[in-house]
Amino acid sequence: MCYHKRIVFLCSHFGWAHEIRPCDTQKAFLDGSQSKECEIMCAHPLQSIRVQANCKACAAKQMKTDTTMCTVKDRLRALTETVARLQKAEEKEAEEELDLDAEAEAEAFLRIAPPV
Repeated sequence: MCYHKRIVFLCSHFGWAHEIRPCDTQKAFLDGSQSKECEIMCAHPLQSIRVQANCKACAAKQMKTDTTMCTVKDRLRALTETVARLQKAEEKEAEEELDLDAEAEAEAFLRIAPPV
């Protein structure tokens, strides 16, 4: 069991750094007296380094999520503006109809009313 430095990322993933102390199996493999290298990696808590950053995979996922969120926010903002513009257009249309109806009623009243 060889001891390696371990890097612990903010996302709780970890990676292995260089070997600190090889075990007897690894030493024998490096000398050439054994054909199989040590496959067991271990890290002592004092040799673990905490990094205040995400690992590459999580950083890529976070960047993709941020890009998607920006796109969604932009589309939502554009949609809100379009809805507001359509509502204003409908309100103007309704006001024009009311004005036309009021004018038509006034004209009809004037036609019906006998001249004094």
